[in-house]
Amino acid sequence: MKRATKGNIKNIIIDAIESAATEYYEMSGERLGKAPEYYLNVKIVDFITSKIPTLGYKLEMQVKELLEHFGVNSSDNPDDLRDTGNFDITLLSKKTKTPRHVIEVKRGIKLESLMKDARRISALAQEKHGSKRLSTGFIVFINRVSYCSRSARHQDRLDERLTCIRNQIGNHFSVTGLYHTLEKGVYGYSDDKGLSVNIFEISLI
Repeated sequence: MKRATKGNIKNIIIDAIESAATEYYEMSGERLGKAPEYYLNVKIVDFITSKIPTLGYKLEMQVKELLEHFGVNSSDNPDDLRDTGNFDITLLSKKTKTPRHVIEVKRGIKLESLMKDARRISALAQEKHGSKRLSTGFIVFINRVSYCSRSARHQDRLDERLTCIRNQIGNHFSVTGLYHTLEKGVYGYSDDKGLSVNIFEISLI
């Protein structure tokens, strides 16, 4: 049994996505990038809750529902929080069902999409919910990467996005990245390509 630390959660997410890539290719003959995003979400929460039994989850939890759990009836920053929408994954205390962390899941590395989720996570961290755990959230995203001279550029592109997000949301947040590239030529990818699994952790300092 693992503890519900941020480091453990991130490492389990990487394991979950590698397992999802294996399973989806075996069952469909297609690479994971062709799978519905919802499939990734289910695999992630299954892995997390099997490895960390103190955690539960809710998929597509409404933003307003999460805030109301803490007695917050209106958002201080409804635009960035997108308070009429849902979070992809909300990790809960299994015992009390109290929200602990939110996770947004993406395919691709478009800066605009990542920035929207970063602003949402940072807005949630600053709401008047009084939860220290909700001061940290995660963006999980996958993409296809080439194993050639372009692979170094891929790392640079991820770092550039990390820096842009850090500059956008301000120096009262810590923004860190964890990148993991799976073996090339497996899980439906051609011989010179593979799956990159990336996690941005955003924490209010």
